[in-house]
Amino acid sequence: MNTGGNARVATRYGPWPALVVIALGYFMNVLDSTVVNVAIPQIVTGVGATTEQILWVVNGYLLPYAMLLLVAGRLGDIRGHRNVFAAGLLVFTAASLVCGLAQNPEQLIAARVLQGIGAAAAAPQALAITSAVFPPAKLGTAFGVLAAVIGSAAAAGPLLGGLISDTLGWRWIFFINIPLGLIGLVCTFVYVPATRNWARQKLGVVPVLLASAGLFVVLYALIEGERFDWGTVRGWIGIPHFLVLGVLILVGFTLWERRRADGLLPRALFTSRNYALMVWASAATYFGIFGSQLVMTIYLQTALGAGPLEAGLVLSPMWLASSLTAPIGGRLSGRVRRSRLLAVGFAVFCLGVAVTAPFADADAAWWEFVAPLVLAGAGAGLTFAPLTTVAMGEVEPQAAGGASGLIEMSRMIGSAVCTAVVGAILATVWASSLRDGAADAGGRLSGEDRASLVDGARQAADSGLNSGTEAVVPSSLPSGLVRVFEDLSAQSLASAARPALLITAAVIALAAVTSLFLKESGPAGAPAPKEAPVADRTA
Repeated sequence: MNTGGNARVATRYGPWPALVVIALGYFMNVLDSTVVNVAIPQIVTGVGATTEQILWVVNGYLLPYAMLLLVAGRLGDIRGHRNVFAAGLLVFTAASLVCGLAQNPEQLIAARVLQGIGAAAAAPQALAITSAVFPPAKLGTAFGVLAAVIGSAAAAGPLLGGLISDTLGWRWIFFINIPLGLIGLVCTFVYVPATRNWARQKLGVVPVLLASAGLFVVLYALIEGERFDWGTVRGWIGIPHFLVLGVLILVGFTLWERRRADGLLPRALFTSRNYALMVWASAATYFGIFGSQLVMTIYLQTALGAGPLEAGLVLSPMWLASSLTAPIGGRLSGRVRRSRLLAVGFAVFCLGVAVTAPFADADAAWWEFVAPLVLAGAGAGLTFAPLTTVAMGEVEPQAAGGASGLIEMSRMIGSAVCTAVVGAILATVWASSLRDGAADAGGRLSGEDRASLVDGARQAADSGLNSGTEAVVPSSLPSGLVRVFEDLSAQSLASAARPALLITAAVIALAAVTSLFLKESGPAGAPAPKEAPVADRTA
């Protein structure tokens, strides 16, 4: 960081216009990843996509985004954060145009891959640029504003996606990015200063290949695991083989990086307890957010029969609450010890998720979950700014992009692991409870109906939840038993939601405990200042 109270890099118009531009890029990224999910039914019809193809419309964005964050962040340190941010914004905007013009699933998937690449290039530069243009005393507030933008985009995404796709058509959820991207691109070169370390560095081929390959294999396994029932993908090759291979590649990458002073990974990961803890806390935060959102989305729509609008009314307030408390956490992070602030935020977050679990019942009313989820969102919001401030304060300025990329990547891994773990818990407990419930209910039926119900429940349990959200009623089930089966399935899903939510709360609780081990320095736990980098006026 800079010595004294000034920012490391001077800006002609001050740091806040630069933050607005960065926030716009963040907003587009988060918004795009949420609005697409809402428009999936229209996209299926519009381009004639199969179920597998529509999955890759989503995953085709997520995989390159997650696997390139670390590389793109380090590239920003070498080539200039503003330059890489602008390049990412340009690619993302151009890919949005191609998405909107796509005439078949293959074109749409290819364009989504390009969108993910563009988003990966821009995202890690945001924290690095913010760290450069704001003085240490205001960094917490700035990171709080960025977190509020993320929360607002996540809350508004489903609503805007539904509104745009219903009124203008699904193609406009991509076309809307074009004017926003062009405005952001122009403003980037007007309001965002150029920063770059003068040291002659380059991206090594070996670490780039190891990091990209390892992340791709692990994330592919986590994302696709449930679809293949965590078993065979093709021939003798299964999801467990992908996981083992990916982990081994990443271990090799880490060992390679430990020997290099200018590698992809920031040295702080190996030398700073604070930075390592914040990488873990970032993953835990997103595990908690997406875990609670995933469980409640499935539970509300399947067990309670809530529609998309009702589910949105329950889940959106959680994001809105986080967007309101994030700036508060930012302001407090410069006034109180960050270990305590993080512990309190995670504790409130954990409490909100844990309190939600006992209410999960097949007869509950959907509006009963709003208050505990708002509490959870408020707690999560308090953690965003101090977490990022501590992490970025532990790295040298010339490694800020790589450090930001690792933080962003840990969030993506946290959400991917959450989807795999929580999804497995839901599916396993639901199937077991459905079998047991059918056996108990069958005792009150005649012999033929009892056999039909038990056999139908067994078939459904073996088939699993359709697309992870609902159980398909067995075709062999007599019409008179369909309602009985649906009630049993709803009760079983409610039974599965409770342990899934408690596991999510446990991960958040662990983050609360580990945050107490932060090494504090200064009256508010501020990190020690780092040496300022050189501003590259020609970049």
